Amino acid sequence: MSPSNPYKRTKTACYLAYVSQAAVITLMPLLFTTLREQLGVSYTVLALLTGFNFVTQLSADFFFSSAAAKFGYKPFVLLSMACECAGFTLLALAGSKFSSPVVWLFIATFLFALGGGLSEILISPIINGVPSDSSAGSMAILHSMYSWGQMSVVLITTLLLYILGAKNWPVIVMLWALLPIVCAILFLGAKYPENAVNRSDSTKLQIMKSPIYALCAITIFFGAGAEHTIVGWSSAFMEEVLSIPKVYGDIAGILMFAFGMAIGRFTHGLLGNRVSLSKSMLIGSMGVFLCMLTMGLSPYPVLSFIACALSGICVALLWPGTLVLASESFPKSGAWLFAFMAVSGDLGAAACPFVTGKLADMAGEISFLADIANRFSLSSEQTGMRTGFVFSSIYGLVCAAALIMFRAKTKKKI
Repeated sequence: MSPSNPYKRTKTACYLAYVSQAAVITLMPLLFTTLREQLGVSYTVLALLTGFNFVTQLSADFFFSSAAAKFGYKPFVLLSMACECAGFTLLALAGSKFSSPVVWLFIATFLFALGGGLSEILISPIINGVPSDSSAGSMAILHSMYSWGQMSVVLITTLLLYILGAKNWPVIVMLWALLPIVCAILFLGAKYPENAVNRSDSTKLQIMKSPIYALCAITIFFGAGAEHTIVGWSSAFMEEVLSIPKVYGDIAGILMFAFGMAIGRFTHGLLGNRVSLSKSMLIGSMGVFLCMLTMGLSPYPVLSFIACALSGICVALLWPGTLVLASESFPKSGAWLFAFMAVSGDLGAAACPFVTGKLADMAGEISFLADIANRFSLSSEQTGMRTGFVFSSIYGLVCAAALIMFRAKTKKKI
């Protein structure tokens, strides 16, 4: 290792860890149909597994932040990789080695979700603490790896399911279990930045009472909400509204959004301090508003398709950018700040898509929407999807308002 760049291995490990994090989130949904057909798992159980994954990650965000700051990054980042590997391994074995596969599916989900939650609160402060010309650029590149990872998981898993056959899904899962092992080996010999304990003059409570903290929490809540609303509902939107076959909608919906998000984050990472982060986020927030509004209102399928792709670029900086704005607003606050921001983001990622789906279900019961549907010959599903996305465009406006107030209160260009 070159003494002039002692953190090269650290950054490589962090980047790969975020690819592994993408597998934690994306791999199980890709196997839902296979698990249902081969193990007899009901849709209810599959939905519960998704919620259980979220709750476990959220709990890890909340409960491990102080311990990680107190005892150091290394033991916990190694624990996160061990949990992810063990979880993927148990997932692969659940169907063939255990008599109660559903129970072991939950145990497997708990383990890899715990690892993913630990990664979420550890990797960002590690990258933020590594000496760099632009912390915003480094953070953007890190989070672009999640997007590249998401695309890789979808493409590789889908391709292997086609080549090897669905019956060999455990082999595919075991291949993904190798990734956290590689990460752990890299982390073992990595150099870590100074431990991020709270060395600021303010207590946690004082920081959390600050209007700046509240504005950051609002931005990441609705930014994550917009991101996961598009991820969660884009496939259904393409199938119901654009009449794209489900198999293509599932792939295109996730891939084109993730590609746009990866490009947005990676480009900002390359530009670094040459552009204002908060201004870029503000422009992106307005872009999210316009893209989601276009998806909901446009009568032209091609325009809606383009808006869905562009929304990935627009939403790209709202999560990683907020982490940087918060850390620069409260320097030396410690790793807990990243964890609490992650909690806000995870809550938004759960609440906003749910609200969108609920509104889509309720749209048929609203008389003036029913009249619009009849006038334009829209089905109830199309009306619901369009209504959900029109309402969800508000998420971008809320982010924009919070960022305008943030820039006014900080009175400096970040």
